[in-house]
Amino acid sequence: MNKKILSIFLIGVLLFASSVATAQSVKWKTYKNEKYNFSMKYPDDWNKNEISGDMYVAVTFSGPKTENIVVSISIIETEGPDNLTEKIITKNFSIGGITQKQIITVKNGRMYVITLIANREAFEEANDTYFKEMIKSFLIE
Repeated sequence: MNKKILSIFLIGVLLFASSVATAQSVKWKTYKNEKYNFSMKYPDDWNKNEISGDMYVAVTFSGPKTENIVVSISIIETEGPDNLTEKIITKNFSIGGITQKQIITVKNGRMYVITLIANREAFEEANDTYFKEMIKSFLIE
């Protein structure tokens, strides 16, 4: 019985070490938006696309096409509350073969919506390798 527990423990440690090594091997760039006062890290081998108008900006970071991973940030000027005291975080939800999660906050009359998207099978790995670091690095100045 002890050998079985030890084996399970060792497998868990190896899986954790593997995911940490993968996350540490990612090279990061920092995107900064002066107009809407926010920044976020993203993998340096991802594509970035930005669309803006008078009252909004939408920035999309997309991983290699074979990985089917996308992170989008939308900022919309609102007439609603100036600030939310807490971030709204949706649970992971799937539509077809795609899983996504959203994080929403309002600060200084602007709504910030971060959407994290990946194939259902790849979502957890994308979350551990990319999404957690990107969310952690998101800063509203």
